[in-house]
Amino acid sequence: MDLKDFYLDKKRLVFIVIDMQEALVDAMKPGVVREIIRNIQLLIQVAKTFQIPIIFTEQYPKGLRKTVPPIREILGSLEPVEKVTFSCLKEEAFTEKISDDSLNQAVIMGMETHVCVFQTVLDLLSRGYTVHVPRDATCSRVKQNWVTGLSLMEQAGALITSAETIAFQLLEKAGTDAFRALAPLLK
Repeated sequence: MDLKDFYLDKKRLVFIVIDMQEALVDAMKPGVVREIIRNIQLLIQVAKTFQIPIIFTEQYPKGLRKTVPPIREILGSLEPVEKVTFSCLKEEAFTEKISDDSLNQAVIMGMETHVCVFQTVLDLLSRGYTVHVPRDATCSRVKQNWVTGLSLMEQAGALITSAETIAFQLLEKAGTDAFRALAPLLK
């Protein structure tokens, strides 16, 4: 890994929100999922502020239902990529959305850390992406699976970070319109 991998470039970046669906959220610990949702909302607002593309997925929505309202509402008119594969990159509709050659960095968030997030991160890394995974914007039903997923991703070359680290890195400085817009979410 090179030092340049730690820097985020707004022009080369995509944000990916994986499977924040009602049935999965219901299976998570309430305190954990509240924090995850808050951090994902922050990251979506950051992406929108800097016009960074966002892709979000729903795993088998017939069974796992739709994206939870607090996330769905902030995504606005974006439509989900429906999938049955665990890795987003094994779904053709997803690979079409991420086919822009100028994109080679990704911020990945969602659930479950050790399944869909992990497999997607591996596939992005294998395609040459630099991948940032905010630990406080991912979760699994069992804490040890979350820890295992993060550890495996880090060993594979992903950068494990936090939602605020990403937000402040993209903001770069205080006193801007973007900073003022996002400041209430950073309290």
